[in-house]
Amino acid sequence: ANDYIYNQFGPSAEQAWEYSGGDGQACRDNAPYSAWQIDEVTVDVESKFILPNPQGDCEDFDVKRPIVIRAVDVGTGAKLANRLILAPQASAEDVSILLWDAVAGQPVRNSVIVDLLPNDNGGYPANVIQELKFAVPRFLYLDNALAHLADHVQHLIGNTWGGIVRLGNPMSPRERPEIEADFSAQAK
Repeated sequence: ANDYIYNQFGPSAEQAWEYSGGDGQACRDNAPYSAWQIDEVTVDVESKFILPNPQGDCEDFDVKRPIVIRAVDVGTGAKLANRLILAPQASAEDVSILLWDAVAGQPVRNSVIVDLLPNDNGGYPANVIQELKFAVPRFLYLDNALAHLADHVQHLIGNTWGGIVRLGNPMSPRERPEIEADFSAQAK
């Protein structure tokens, strides 16, 4: 049938015929900035943070395994925001701050390395492209982490933004290949 359709009607007709033989499970790719994905990963390192206290002294905190949550644009793979969490678990407030950083742009930090020149060609999309500042997605893909299920996060996305939350299955990285690949590259 494929050869007959190709010979009689051309390659585009044959391609349409091929599509009709699918199982109906294919998904259309998301348009840029229309769908975001949030996930978290435990950073498997031991670290020490030195933070100033209100008395003007510094205190040392040993953190065995901090958590990083990240927002990624599904359509382009652009990294929208990162947030390091020193608590044992991410909270709804941490997710809300991550979403705010993705929408408004993360503050530009001063360089830690002296004499390091800033790179004017890169940065988070909301900081670099003015049209994307305060742009919100239509869909937000989350897993079933407790912080993602919180009413605070659901209200922010659904009622404030008008977005739609799509909850995935926990512990199923194949459903979120973009962000899992990102975390894998970060670990390496």
